[in-house]
Amino acid sequence: MPHALEVLARGETTEWHATILARETATLSAEHRSAVDTRLAHRLPTMGDREVEQAARALAYELDPESPLRRIRGAESDRRVSIRPAPDAMARVTGFVPVAQGVAVWAGPAGCRG
Repeated sequence: MPHALEVLARGETTEWHATILARETATLSAEHRSAVDTRLAHRLPTMGDREVEQAARALAYELDPESPLRRIRGAESDRRVSIRPAPDAMARVTGFVPVAQGVAVWAGPAGCRG
């Protein structure tokens, strides 16, 4: 994303905006990422975080309507559950799971919600 990099190098946008732009276009082809970069880079200095995210998603969808599905599938493949010890013979269990599974865990036996 050379145009966004130029705007970043001039100090006119933040690294976070560049990160959002890269994240929201990660499942696009190089050609489509370049189109988003060209169309959004000049607007980055005047946009807030949410605006960058929404504009990048909208353009990604416009250019490749299948891209949101690939994002979801990619996120689902990154799911994980971790456990860490806690004081008093307890443990902390953390899950990064699809929302339907997270809600099912939360709504399960009352003992799971504490």
